Amino acid sequence: MQYTVQLEQVPAGYVAQPALPGQPSLIQTSGFYSSEDGEALVRLLEGFPQEILSAMPQGKRLLPSQVDHLLAFISKNKKATVFVNHLSITASIQARGPLAAGDPVMTNHIMDILGIDLGIQVPPDCGLAFVFSVGWRRGFLFDFTPLQPDGDARTYGLSRALASCYARVTFQQRFSLSDLEWDRLMGQQWFLFVGLSEGLLRDIISHVRENWDVDRLLPRMSEEAQVLASSLVERCDQLDAFVPHSRVLALAFKHFKQGDYVSAAHLLYPRLEGVLRSHYSAAVRSEKPNQASLIDAAVKTVTVSRHPETLFLPSRFQEYLRRVMFADFDWRAPEGISRHTVGHGVVDPDRCDEKAVVIAFLALHQLYAGFLTANSPRPTSSR
Repeated sequence: MQYTVQLEQVPAGYVAQPALPGQPSLIQTSGFYSSEDGEALVRLLEGFPQEILSAMPQGKRLLPSQVDHLLAFISKNKKATVFVNHLSITASIQARGPLAAGDPVMTNHIMDILGIDLGIQVPPDCGLAFVFSVGWRRGFLFDFTPLQPDGDARTYGLSRALASCYARVTFQQRFSLSDLEWDRLMGQQWFLFVGLSEGLLRDIISHVRENWDVDRLLPRMSEEAQVLASSLVERCDQLDAFVPHSRVLALAFKHFKQGDYVSAAHLLYPRLEGVLRSHYSAAVRSEKPNQASLIDAAVKTVTVSRHPETLFLPSRFQEYLRRVMFADFDWRAPEGISRHTVGHGVVDPDRCDEKAVVIAFLALHQLYAGFLTANSPRPTSSR
């Protein structure tokens, strides 16, 4: 339902740290919390959202457990417009595969969340509080900055900010890996590639957290990588950065299917740099590229077209490219497989195995999917 509340005071924010009477304290005027934050989220929800919920008209009041979503935007005249379980919320997603009109959309279909539309316009000069649910999980976004005496209207895009919140709540596991766990994952040459199915990604995360060998999942990864590689080869002509490499990638895929991993790896690893160079040269740049600038330019393209909590995990992928795919080697005793050991002709053929081909195709697919939306957005809407 929709209703209006006349407040006694406009909310300023939440206390950021404890303070004794008379001591200064920091006030957080905007932020986002989710079920991942545990008791901190509960304390915040028991503040302003509970006050707004308690102001519902008599006979129509709901318990907190009955609230799927709650939006309140507050003007400086202390009036709050409130929507409880009333909004028609629509998500724009980048799908993992084709979807027909009327198909139910599950988390396994989502490669990334691009935007969230609440179905109404929230005035940028108003404060806002938004509580939402994804399954059993909750998220709470608040921004009371415009209500401050010297507060300015919001200038950021609310759709992308909400997409960031929804991604964080829906795919919480992907964002909760510690630095140690990421180090463990990349140490085994793996990444949370966006093209992989949700079930497989969850199993990868479980293996990392239990310190199990992620290679145990290689058969499933290889099966999904073949599907993604097939799609990549078929659609290379849709992106300029991939067009010059389409024939080589098609040949590498043929070797992949035939189990000739040595041939496939020797084609794929140099082409990974080739794709980055094609992408770099497509922009008007005067500086000669090096390895770092090639990777930085590619990751920046993905970053600027998405919100901070994109499932592409750009900063982590940047680290992965540098650390794994473009790993350096000791010229006296070269080890491992990377763009450099392959390109310099010193890779041990035994390292050109199924795993090497799988991670190469998954990395190329991640780049392709990231460039695709940045260059020609094709979002799919999902209610």
